Amino acid sequence: METPSKEEKRVFIKFCVNLGKTPTETKQLLEQANNGRTVSRPLVFRWHKEFRDGRKSTKDKERSGRPSVIDDKLTLARNALQCDCRITVREVAEVCDVGTATAHKMLTETLAMSRVSARWVPRLLTADQEDNRVKASRQFLRSYQREGDAFLNRIITTDESWFYYYDPETKSQSSVWKHTSSPPPKKARVT
Repeated sequence: METPSKEEKRVFIKFCVNLGKTPTETKQLLEQANNGRTVSRPLVFRWHKEFRDGRKSTKDKERSGRPSVIDDKLTLARNALQCDCRITVREVAEVCDVGTATAHKMLTETLAMSRVSARWVPRLLTADQEDNRVKASRQFLRSYQREGDAFLNRIITTDESWFYYYDPETKSQSSVWKHTSSPPPKKARVT
C-alpha cells in the first residue's frame, strides 16, 4: 500500500473530526491506516484544530510570499536594454526597482539574454568600402579572364597599415546584452 498524500491525510483527519474523535485517536487511526508508519503529531493536531474550528477545505490556503516577476518590470527592463544594451545589472535593478539578483534572473532566464564582449575582427569596413572592394575584385576577375597570367604580372601589392592614437574602449567596456539567437557584436582590432 502506498503512502497517502497530504490531501488524503487531511480528508481522513476531517472525517475523524466529524466522527468526534480526539486528535490522539485520529493520529493512532491514521498510523493504523498507514501500515504503522508514524505521522507527524503537530500536523495531525494542527489540522484537527483547523477542522474543529470550522475549516471546510483540505487544500492549502493562498500564501503571501515573494512576488513573481511582474510584466511591468519586464517591460521596463526590455525598454532599458533597447535604449542602452551596455546597461549593467545594477542599473537594470535600479530602473525596475528590484534587487540585483532578481534583475539578473529577469535578464538571463526570463528574457533569455546573456552578456557578451565584442568579437575582435581585423577591421570594420563601411558599406561603401565593402562595395568598392567587391567592384574591384570583379574587375580583377574580368581582367584575369581576358588576359590570363599576363594580367597577374602587372599587379603590384602593398600592405595597408592603420594606426590609432587612442582606443577608449576595452573589452569589458564593449560587452553588451544580447539574445541567445542574435550574433555577437564586432569590434575592429587595433594593432
